[in-house]
Order: sequence, then structure tokens, then C-alpha cells
Amino acid sequence: MTYDIVHMIGMTWFWWLLWLALVAAVYFTPRRSSGRRGKSPKEETTDEMLRRRLDSGEMTKQEYERYKTLLERDASSAG
Repeated sequence: MTYDIVHMIGMTWFWWLLWLALVAAVYFTPRRSSGRRGKSPKEETTDEMLRRRLDSGEMTKQEYERYKTLLERDASSAG
């Protein structure tokens, strides 16, 4: 009889600690915000991305110039 009570109390604490750990894990998990509040250090601008792709050989100089011209045209028409 005493074993059953001790076992029940032990399992009750186990479940409480399990739920507490799950809640803490959800609460402390980093969240991504959907809004942009500024450029984070890891984000690169479009110009930086184009320059990096040109430097790594993913695109030719002609492609770089074409995309750069398109971006400047779109920026001037939007602003």
C-alpha cells in the first residue's frame, strides 16, 4: 500500500516536471518576427548579394550588369 502511494506521488511529480519542461521549451524557443524592423547583421542587401555571386563565379559580368541595371531602374521607378 505504501509503495503505491509513493509511486503515485513520484509519477505526479514526474508529469508536473515534464509539463514544466515543455512549457519552458516553448517559451524560450527563439521566434522569428514576421515584420522587418531593420536589417539584421546576417541579411545582405541586393547589391551585396549580386557582388558576392559575381565574385564566386555564379554569374558573369554581363549578367551582373544586367541585374544591376534592372534593380536601379526598379528602384528609381518605385521611389
